[in-house]
Amino acid sequence: MNSLGDLLRERNQLSDAEELLAEVVERRRRVLGEKHPDTLVSMNNLANVFILQRKLTKAEELLRASLAAQREVLATDHPDILVSKNDLALTLNGQGKHEEAEKLYREVAEGFCRQLGEGHMDTLIVQYNLAGVMRKRGAAGDAANHYNRLIATAEAHLPAGHYLLGAFRNTYARCLLSMDRASDAEPHALQGFEELKAALEPSHPYVRSAARTVVDIYEALGTPDLATPYRPFADKE
Repeated sequence: MNSLGDLLRERNQLSDAEELLAEVVERRRRVLGEKHPDTLVSMNNLANVFILQRKLTKAEELLRASLAAQREVLATDHPDILVSKNDLALTLNGQGKHEEAEKLYREVAEGFCRQLGEGHMDTLIVQYNLAGVMRKRGAAGDAANHYNRLIATAEAHLPAGHYLLGAFRNTYARCLLSMDRASDAEPHALQGFEELKAALEPSHPYVRSAARTVVDIYEALGTPDLATPYRPFADKE
């Protein structure tokens, strides 16, 4: 039943997945106990369905319960604990609880660095999310510095032209633009757009976002004519 619930989630049949996974959680709690690994996996799977449904309060409640149980039976850096912390950070961030989300993302990033290495994609993505939380709590300068370090790490470990490099550069450029640093943002935005355009379909949301960043930068600089080649990509559906 748990596998069927996961399949329904993958097919975006979220209401059916919620109903089935909730039944799995209750059955496993009753038969196996609250702290059994299979019970905890089912709780996290149900929490992920809640996240996809934007039922963030329910997801937070379930993830906190799962994490508390995991901490009693697993080592601090156990991969399951790190995944639960990451999911809880995502949920908290979506509710505007940025300080706690940032703390959890830092713990996950440190754990992933130790276990997977600083250049692993999972580590890079958590570091990216950490910088995003910094921006949301109003620390744009700290976020910009973090994005800059993240890009340097990604350049050292990812193949040239990898789409994540383009995505990181685009977000870094948007962060700089939000700080009224359009001139500094321009080269990062242009490079990010070219990387994403080469790696993804022209209509991909990442390509559209990167094009929109370039357009916004040139408008901020008072040179809207330079944005002309990028507008079709920004407007592409």
